Amino acid sequence: MIATVPHHHRPLFRVVRRDWSDPLDATFSQSVSDNRWSTPAFPALYCCCSEPVARAVATERLQRLSLSLEDLAPDAYPQLVELDWGGTLVDVASSPGLVANGFPPTYPQDTPVGHCQQAAAEWHAQGHQGILCRSASLFRLGWEARWEGDHRAWGETVIFPRQGTRKPRLIRRRDDLAWLQTPPLGV
Repeated sequence: MIATVPHHHRPLFRVVRRDWSDPLDATFSQSVSDNRWSTPAFPALYCCCSEPVARAVATERLQRLSLSLEDLAPDAYPQLVELDWGGTLVDVASSPGLVANGFPPTYPQDTPVGHCQQAAAEWHAQGHQGILCRSASLFRLGWEARWEGDHRAWGETVIFPRQGTRKPRLIRRRDDLAWLQTPPLGV
């Protein structure tokens, strides 16, 4: 039995390039082979549960490319978009959910991307709407995440847009960069 959790807080946050015409288009995820929770077989909409988690995602992307904001043209700046979506997600965030769904309690530590992709493909094929997980970006950056309490402080969601009847809805695109300058949690 797959452990799931209802997920209804709003907004969800998504980090996209400022020049993307449709920030809810998840097909780009199919072209990236090392995404944790998707494969070329199905799209996934990667979202964050809070601005600090979105900041970690954007910071890690820039660091991976050895870039800073000053290196980018303004149309390539990361943009934060806010979405409305709610549904039931596979639980890869809580300790009981991790164990029930075949993941180590230390996730994301010591968890290969291939294991995540295989699980995601199975859950997608079974018709699940997506995944609630601990932020691997927070973990890789070394930003403190205790993986307890309100998951918004350290959680990410992965929505499978082909599943379910409720589709994500854009609330707004943020033009500011203040969300990138907010100090991370625990620092």
